[in-house]
Amino acid sequence: MSMEEEGKVEQKLEKKFKLPKIRIDLKSLPQKIIHTLREFKRVIIVSKKPDIDELSEISKISGIGILVIGFIGFLLQTIFRFLIK
Repeated sequence: MSMEEEGKVEQKLEKKFKLPKIRIDLKSLPQKIIHTLREFKRVIIVSKKPDIDELSEISKISGIGILVIGFIGFLLQTIFRFLIK
């Protein structure tokens, strides 16, 4: 494929899909990175380690959720297995 044909194909694709052009301002990029890192630091400072009661409650709820989802998957698999035979 020649360069001319490649250019035509690219133009057709641009017209068909109209992809947004992403422009990155390299001058403000370090400021954005610093701002994001400060936000991360703020979240880490505000967060706290859960005590044993919170941890056990979260573990119980998560375990129950995993069991429920697994049971639903088992039921669906069993139903579809009998429907296919």
